[in-house]
Amino acid sequence: QNVEADKELVYGQSITDACMAWENSEPLLRELAAAVRQRRKNSAAA
Repeated sequence: QNVEADKELVYGQSITDACMAWENSEPLLRELAAAVRQRRKNSAAA
């Protein structure tokens, strides 16, 4: 929800930035998953 000076907030609804499109989110999630796998692999080898 947007915060507006003359409007009450809706209980239970978050105040966040606009969402990213799935087309932008998917590559970032894949990159994050790969980084986590690599870190776990490196930690197990140590």
